[in-house]
Amino acid sequence: MWRSSAVIGGSNEKNNIVKSVQICLLWLFCLLFPLSPVSAGDPLTLRIALYEPVPDQERFRKAIRDEWSARHPDIPLEFADWSCYGHDPTDDLDVFVYDAMYFDKYLDQGWLLPLADDEIENREDLIPFALEACTAGGTVYSIPEFLCADFLFTRRDDAAMPEVDTIPELFEVLGTVGTEDVPFQENDGLLVNLSTKSFLFTWYFQALADAEQADAADLLPVDPDQLSREAYDSLAMIRKMTGLAQMTWKPENGDEYARGESFAHGYGRAFIGPSENMGLMGDEAENMDLRLFSMTDDSNIPYFYADHAAVNANIRPDKRALAVELLNVITGTKVMVSACSPAASGENYQYLLPARISAYDELGKMDPVYEQFRVLAVDPEARIYAISYEDLKSLSENELLMSLLK
Repeated sequence: MWRSSAVIGGSNEKNNIVKSVQICLLWLFCLLFPLSPVSAGDPLTLRIALYEPVPDQERFRKAIRDEWSARHPDIPLEFADWSCYGHDPTDDLDVFVYDAMYFDKYLDQGWLLPLADDEIENREDLIPFALEACTAGGTVYSIPEFLCADFLFTRRDDAAMPEVDTIPELFEVLGTVGTEDVPFQENDGLLVNLSTKSFLFTWYFQALADAEQADAADLLPVDPDQLSREAYDSLAMIRKMTGLAQMTWKPENGDEYARGESFAHGYGRAFIGPSENMGLMGDEAENMDLRLFSMTDDSNIPYFYADHAAVNANIRPDKRALAVELLNVITGTKVMVSACSPAASGENYQYLLPARISAYDELGKMDPVYEQFRVLAVDPEARIYAISYEDLKSLSENELLMSLLK
């Protein structure tokens, strides 16, 4: 029995050695050949982040979902809660939309996937100056989605306003607001949001571009000790027309369109803000005139802000082709028109400014305001404003300029 027992014990030792060797080999194999994070059986999902500050985000999401599900019913979309303001992209975003002022930063950091010419659908339909702002070294890294600009809104029954096209002309009509202590006064003053240093510096720089009749990028870097008197005077006039309480007012709910809605209800005599404010004015939108304007007595240099859509350069290879297709879907005319159009009977258009010419043609058939927008969008003098706060933050050292917020 001892011998038998000894024989059995020897067999166990050999088995244990074999198992140990197998485990070591398996561990070594896993190190050398790691498994894919997504197995073949897992469903494919595309994660997308849209530009958040629009009046009706859900209308835009629905337009994208409808078009995408018609093409790929088995590939769901996940809309991510991400904003370019204060946050860099993350690897889990497949497609994301960002403010044009971050183009250089994201390009330098390697977030933007370069696009081949044949990957951009209907390239000739894109507004040229908007596409140019997505291009570096002859390569396109994003597709422009929407444009945005500050418009001067006035009421059609205000006989003194039709010829007003500059801030000095507006000041001649409005003068100093009646009181500085109340944010909104009926039919008095100018409604505009200059509640942060970022807004103040952006407006100063656009006034500087008008005063110098130069491209904003050519005026960098800024010198806080060399303030332009003409640009400063423009902002000082705005300060007088608005009053400090209105200019620096921030709604508790963060509503960026509260001033436009207040103007529609009779407050203020003029309002400056993006075109999409019209969509929140109800029936009063029909009584509004709006136009681009010059910050100084000089000719207006028509600047537009822009949203760019991009594919993450770190995307998984098996997702690349689908992500490029999704990129073209969200920047395509069909989705643009659907997102801008009323979602239901009785609703207004969103009055967003697409970066595709054909979108204006389609929307202009339904609302003549878009015919006016089209003329502005294809202006050969128009350009993208892509100056960031980082480029301008040294202006905070100028006490005279900063005194406008006090």
